[in-house]
Amino acid sequence: MTYLITGATGSVGNSIVTQLRALGQEVRIVTRDLDKAPVGVEALQGDFTKGICPPGLLKV
Repeated sequence: MTYLITGATGSVGNSIVTQLRALGQEVRIVTRDLDKAPVGVEALQGDFTKGICPPGLLKV
């Protein structure tokens, strides 16, 4: 299963990503700044506050 996490560059979101990765789960995130993406995740650039939804966000 792949988990989609928003807010992954913040303290709570990053903690969730870390815990999921420690459990061996796949993680996909949406972030405005790809340079801030945690290591080991599939990072997509987007900004929900501006209605920018990255293609492939909900791929199976």
